[in-house]
Amino acid sequence: MTVDELRRFKKTWDKRASKLAPDRHRIRQAGFYKSEFSLPLHVNSSLLEAVNFGRSFLTEWSAEAGLAEWESKVKLKELVK
Repeated sequence: MTVDELRRFKKTWDKRASKLAPDRHRIRQAGFYKSEFSLPLHVNSSLLEAVNFGRSFLTEWSAEAGLAEWESKVKLKELVK
């Protein structure tokens, strides 16, 4: 997808990271996988970033497509600091 196509999905676009964080791909504690992601994804994007982007994107896309009952089976918990 191009950046212009990604911007069409405002909720997902707004969730992107605003700062570069070199350790964004690290899992800080098992079971807590919610993290920021950079857009557009690139060859140095981590799998964790890709999963977080994909879940956000699919949730927004399915709502726009009228698939309101769709829910991701991937549950991403956020580590409370």
